[in-house]
Amino acid sequence: MATCQATLARTFLSRNTSRIYRNRIVHRRRARARALVDPRWLDASMQDVSILDVRPYTEYLEGHIPHAVHLNLADLGFEGGTESLCTDPSSYIPLLEARGVDGVRPAVVYDSGEEYQAALAWWALAVFGHSQCHVLQGGFKEWLTEQGKEELYEPCPLKLSTQFEASDEPQLHLVTQPSSATSYAVEVSMSLATYLRDNPPKDLGTFRQAIQQHMPTRAPDLEHASISDKPISFLALSVHELPYACYVAMWWDALSGQKPWAVGCV
Repeated sequence: MATCQATLARTFLSRNTSRIYRNRIVHRRRARARALVDPRWLDASMQDVSILDVRPYTEYLEGHIPHAVHLNLADLGFEGGTESLCTDPSSYIPLLEARGVDGVRPAVVYDSGEEYQAALAWWALAVFGHSQCHVLQGGFKEWLTEQGKEELYEPCPLKLSTQFEASDEPQLHLVTQPSSATSYAVEVSMSLATYLRDNPPKDLGTFRQAIQQHMPTRAPDLEHASISDKPISFLALSVHELPYACYVAMWWDALSGQKPWAVGCV
């Protein structure tokens, strides 16, 4: 009897140890995901991430990615530019908790497919202290093309409610005109963001070339920025172009594996 119990115990521990080990491996693989993820990654990770749809609410109701929750960017204070971003925890924490965002569980944001609005939400969540926020490359359009799965109903609010726990420090900062002595500052134009959207860079080399071609002023030495302790910031030329700066910053994260220090306006 004792031998049988010992055998069962070893079997139980072996199975559970193996399961825990596999879960850790999966977690590590997912933790290495950078700013941009593709539909295949999202489909494989769907049960382990929060999914946020930042398209207009009418489009969300017409069909969205399974388990996705709608997030209105205006609720985060983007109607008036960077100065109106909701930075009061008593305001944005309830907003995120009601949508199942807890600050630890990875979050994937998507829009219709241009990725500018999703990049804006990605930046806001990083400012709030979320450590694992990603943008779905190609948005809802690419999801339908590759996966073809959608749903019409909204998730039950009671099942979404969670507790938002931000990291100790913001993952991105909100600034205007950072000092060139402390940061590599890249001024982002709409033409640069459009070029990157139409010609997705394959590596940091092509990313740097695109910046040098489209920078309205002299481009900083980004080759050294990727290996330097001196952080990099991406600045929009106006508050209306902030989504473009967020978009370019997102690509820097995706290609370098390093989050920019800040995104803001000149």
